[in-house]
Amino acid sequence: MLTDTVLTEPVHTETVLKEPVLKEPVQTITSIDMFTPNQTCRELLVDEPELLDMINDGRLPAYNICGQIRFKVIDVVNLFCLRAVA
Repeated sequence: MLTDTVLTEPVHTETVLKEPVLKEPVQTITSIDMFTPNQTCRELLVDEPELLDMINDGRLPAYNICGQIRFKVIDVVNLFCLRAVA
């Protein structure tokens, strides 16, 4: 059932055009630096089988991004530092 609506505020019939207010662009995507497997091998000074061992035993997290394996740069740097101390 429809009812009548009573307006409590005046209705403006003319449109006032204002200059657009320019705002800083809003960053909606967080950027994370990533390495490819080849870059990761070069950074860690390892070959591919050793890289796979690091992934499989949990020392280095790997991420599947649209079918491509990637590694966070910070994870690679942290692992490199741990290996240098050991």
